[in-house]
Amino acid sequence: MTELISHIKQNPISKKVMDSMRKALNGINIDSNNIDFTSLNRAHDRANKLDDCIVKVEELSEYDPLHGIFIYGQNKMSVFVELLSELQELSELTDAFSKAEEEYMPSYPPMSPLTESYFSFWASLDLCIGKSKESFATLAIDCCKELGADNQLIEIFENMQKSRMGLYICEGLYEKYTLFRELITQKKEKVIITSGFVAKPGVLIFGRLCFDKRFDYSVMVTTPYV
Repeated sequence: MTELISHIKQNPISKKVMDSMRKALNGINIDSNNIDFTSLNRAHDRANKLDDCIVKVEELSEYDPLHGIFIYGQNKMSVFVELLSELQELSELTDAFSKAEEEYMPSYPPMSPLTESYFSFWASLDLCIGKSKESFATLAIDCCKELGADNQLIEIFENMQKSRMGLYICEGLYEKYTLFRELITQKKEKVIITSGFVAKPGVLIFGRLCFDKRFDYSVMVTTPYV
């Protein structure tokens, strides 16, 4: 078994997860006659089922390129959240997630004050524990780096982790973009709104923007709150 690469500065919970991962992988002897092939086959089948949940490339071609990047990123992140939530080391984070989901029952107003898109990004990126503020996203990024995952996926996760909710005033429309000015920083943004909502000048919006340095605009990945 190829040794894992240790090249990241790990936070407390991340270090526990990585240590457990190394022990599990180093404990597998590929020459052993005692491998539990039934367990391996179950793990393989589950991996295939999770992979089937990831949006396909041909489907992404139907979306704006930047939007497609973050659809893919959120799909991949949801798989990591599902897998990481089963680890004992993350029980505090998982419990916080479960309690929030039970209390707010995210769907869409008026059934719930939280839309599914808001809750999904919040749970992955903003919900954090410990002095180091570790989240499912920071742990997923650490796992990817430790395992030598594709750098582009890591970059997508890092861009998602850098995003945040913000208050934006609509200043007009330009082609397919909505022109926003952030209320606090006064920074102006050219934005794709993915929900189809058309903002009118002067409207105040609460939403999450995701960026990629290769694009001169951003994408609002959550359903806008007006």
